[in-house]
Formats: sequence, C-alpha cells, structure tokens
Amino acid sequence: MINRLATALVLALILWTGTTAASATDSVVDLPKEVKFPKGFATFQAPWDAGLRGNCDALLASVAKPLNSHDYLRLRVLGEMYDRGVCVKKDASRAYNQFNAAKKYLNKPWSVHTAYKLWHGDGIAIDQEAARLQFRAFLASLAWAPDEKNDSIVLNTMRGRPIPAPLAQGLAWLHALRTDANAIGSWAAALYLGNAIYADGTKLEQNPEIARQILKNLKAKGLGHDLLGRTLLAEGSSKETAQDALGQFNIAARCHYVPSILTLISLYSGETPFIERSALDAQNWALVARELGVNVDAILDEQRRTFPNWVIQGSESMARSILEGPGCE
Repeated sequence: MINRLATALVLALILWTGTTAASATDSVVDLPKEVKFPKGFATFQAPWDAGLRGNCDALLASVAKPLNSHDYLRLRVLGEMYDRGVCVKKDASRAYNQFNAAKKYLNKPWSVHTAYKLWHGDGIAIDQEAARLQFRAFLASLAWAPDEKNDSIVLNTMRGRPIPAPLAQGLAWLHALRTDANAIGSWAAALYLGNAIYADGTKLEQNPEIARQILKNLKAKGLGHDLLGRTLLAEGSSKETAQDALGQFNIAARCHYVPSILTLISLYSGETPFIERSALDAQNWALVARELGVNVDAILDEQRRTFPNWVIQGSESMARSILEGPGCE
C-alpha cells in the first residue's frame, strides 16, 4: 500500500511541477480531441466523432439548445469543445464557464473540471485552496463506495490533463483502501471520530454515516467494527465512548470475528476504565469462542483466578443463539 501511494505521489509531483499558470484563454496543456464520453453522454458521442472528421453540424446542433431543466450534459460537452478546440475556437476561459455552469445542475459544490482549472489557473485565476476543497469533496463522495468504475470515470474525465497532486494522491489512497480491509476499517474508524486525513494532508469532516456505509460494504465486516471499537477504546475519555467501543466489539463478535470475542472476554475480565467487570459476560463469550474452535481452557482458567468465588456458568444456549443468529449487520 505504501509503495503504491509513494509511486502515485512521485508521478503527481512530476506532472504538477511540469505545468504553469496560463492566460485566461490558453490551456495549460494541449488536450487530445478524442473523447470517450461516459455512458450517460451516449447521444453526444456520434456527433463528437463526426466533428473530429470535420462535420460539425451535428455536434453544434446537439449543444445549440438546453436539453431540459437538467442541462448538465450539454454544458459538459460544450466545456469539452472549448477546452479541446472541437468545432469551436479553443478558449480555456469559456471552457471553465461552461463547466462551472454545468456544476450547478449537480447540486454539489464541486466538479473535477473546475477544480482542475482552479488548481492550474487554466482559464481562471489560480485558487489552489478552492481547488483542494473541491477535490476533497469529490473524493469523499467516492470513498464509501468500493467501485473502481468511479475511478475510471474520473480518469477518463481527465483524459489528456495532468492529474493534480491532490486528486492523484486521493485516488491512489482510495484504491489502497479498497484493496486492504485493514485500511478501510481504520479509515472508517478515523472518519467516525472526525480524524480522517487524505494523503495530501486534507482533513475530512466527521461523518458517521459515511463510516457506517464503509463498514457495511466491507467484505470482512467484523474486522471493520473491531478496528472501530479499538479506535474508540483508545480514546478512553468517557463512559459513553467506552460503551460505544463495547457495542462495536459486540457487532464484530456477532460476525464471528474471533479477535473481537477475545477482546470482549478480556474487557469483561479486566480493569478497563468505564467498563464494568462481568464474569457472566466473559464466560458467555468464552463459550462462543469455544464453539468457533478456539481453545479456551487457558481463558477459563484465568477467569477462575480472576473470579475465585464464581462458578463457571456461562450459557451454552446464549453461545448457540449468537452463532445461529442473524450475524453482523
């Protein structure tokens, strides 16, 4: 994961340092005229391809009038036309205006196109802070959905454009998250607590809902909840936080995630701040662990020492109910 991220950072820096701010009408890069539009733009693909062959009538006609109340697609295509000089005179400033107008139809305060132009000063004055905020918002919208087609759409959108460092780093980081369950779980835990940071140092706002979506999409759901529980437990600042951690371990344990089960046994047997010792709970989870094939003899022996006056009476039925229950949700 670290090597992939390091490679992306180096590539991004090379690309970024090779660009400079341009005038209002000059583009920072000579973009290729060929564009493969996403599926939703299918009606514009044939006119665009015809325009590349010198037949501009169909393309100009397709963008002549607003399509409907949701005019995003037409404005996006107009932006690409001005950005690439297809059937119109190349004009980076007009391209920015079209992309910015299209953005308003998304009901979102970001656009990869406008962020790119703000970052490089391409048709608009440089404003890298505004660009960084737009990239951050865009990446956050992709973060909870482990679907790499989103990345391919972004990369196609950037076709021919050097990818700015914040976007390159963020995409590389998200790719690493999607291929590493530990990283996903850790990020979900951090996001839940409001401590998540992208590779370029951009902080994300606390968002438990996105964290829950990430956890829901984990292949190893138990792992994600376990990591979230450990992050909360490390906070250790209040009874509420400790109980929230216990809740996460319980969810993971009901996913049959053994490390969480062993952690619950330890928490209920030990002297953890804000968590009340409970021999019955510790023994119940020990029985669950045994049903999952864990040798718990040493654990039960330790409990006998911890609770010398307690008769081992954990419930076999409780263990079975967990193992046969709905599992993790």
